[in-house]
Amino acid sequence: MSEARGGSASAGCADGYLGDMWRRAVRPGLIIAILGASCGGPAAPALPPVAPAAPRPSRAATAVAQASSPAPTPAATAATARAAPAPAPEAARGDRRFPAPFEREPAPIRGRVAWVADGDTLDIELPSGKVRVRLLGVDTPEKETEHTKAEPWGPEVGAIVARRLRGAEVELIADLAKRDAYDRVLGYVHLDGEDVGAWLLAQGYADVFRIADHPRRARYLALQGAARGAKRGLWGGAPAAPAFIGNRRSKLLHAPGCRWLPAEANREPFDSREAATRAGYTPHRECLGGG
Repeated sequence: MSEARGGSASAGCADGYLGDMWRRAVRPGLIIAILGASCGGPAAPALPPVAPAAPRPSRAATAVAQASSPAPTPAATAATARAAPAPAPEAARGDRRFPAPFEREPAPIRGRVAWVADGDTLDIELPSGKVRVRLLGVDTPEKETEHTKAEPWGPEVGAIVARRLRGAEVELIADLAKRDAYDRVLGYVHLDGEDVGAWLLAQGYADVFRIADHPRRARYLALQGAARGAKRGLWGGAPAAPAFIGNRRSKLLHAPGCRWLPAEANREPFDSREAATRAGYTPHRECLGGG
């Protein structure tokens, strides 16, 4: 009877402890240990002790450890640098602003000059459409624009090139697939078989562009040296004041002291009244007594 009661008590004790411990999600090994101690059952084997967690080092200890660690040797630094991939050279990445236009000159393409922006930049109508062309290998003084101030000889050279090229049939020698950062084609322009860039250098109206390389660079340098030695154009100092000044928009010709002179960017200088008349200009009625 006592055995039955003891067994029943043990079973009830076990049921009560098990139900409570399973609900608390306690490890089964711990349940066995508790039952053995409180319900008179056999003692469970002892659980292995849990090692205490290592203390986290303080910031001061970390700083001391870093300071006491040996610095990398030059040999180790060099080995790390050799293992790292080397950056690609600039030539391999390409240069959008000053591309190498071509090694061998392409066949010429005939077209008509639609507009002259300044001494070294013009628009040419080709059979495939209009393109903006930057004369290859030469650099002329800047005219006054919204973004630049006029340089000595800038307006004069721009006017000279405009009179010589505007509306003219020319040949363009360029690779149309290659453009600079301003979407301009870099190439040579020939007028009646003459290289316009070489002519500008020979007259002293331009200097050699010092960055872009191209097949005619050696000849261009020789032409620049000759013009500089003879003090032609911009190598001889400031340009002489023009005898007349035309308004590109109104096509009116003015005397230099006229109060109706156009803005600097819209002026076209002339050495004679006859040259202005041939270019389609009409004398202004106030300063030149025109009709």
